[in-house]
Amino acid sequence: MGNHLTNPLPPDVKWSVSALDGDKTSGINIAGRLDVESVGTIWRDLTRAARKAKATRVLLDAQDLTYCDGAGMSLLVELRRIQTASGGTFEIEGLREEFR
Repeated sequence: MGNHLTNPLPPDVKWSVSALDGDKTSGINIAGRLDVESVGTIWRDLTRAARKAKATRVLLDAQDLTYCDGAGMSLLVELRRIQTASGGTFEIEGLREEFR
């Protein structure tokens, strides 16, 4: 899964979803700028991938995230909402202090 989009990605954002522990844990990696321009492009595809994963735990790796505005934070909140609504857990690793 990942980067199978209907719209082209801005050149400064990349994402992927992968299985980390069989079907129990999914990993999401987001790199680059997560802002109003890039979020509009990836929102539907990334939230769809999160729903399809059906993992009990989602681990988002944000260490390569270079910028995150309010739109980017909204996407992270939505990913968390999707995961917790199904009874799972959602964790973010590597998020820079200035984005917290």
